Amino acid sequence: MAMEEIQKRDLEEFIEKMKSYKARHTELITVLVPSGFDINLITKQLESEKSTAANIKSTSTRKNVQEALESLIRIIAYIT
Repeated sequence: MAMEEIQKRDLEEFIEKMKSYKARHTELITVLVPSGFDINLITKQLESEKSTAANIKSTSTRKNVQEALESLIRIIAYIT
């Protein structure tokens, strides 16, 4: 299953855009969802990661990671 030229170009543009994002250590979260994948499983995984993030020792990192995960969960709820 080869990618069409438009899909390749879109992917390359997306990758270049992602390169511009920066964050400290584990505070930047990227979630790639394959086409047709059950979005509810993604939400459950993000909720699980949010619970795990409570174990991060650094208060500021823990807060930033949890806020990023909560933001992703809200975005998913909005688009579904």
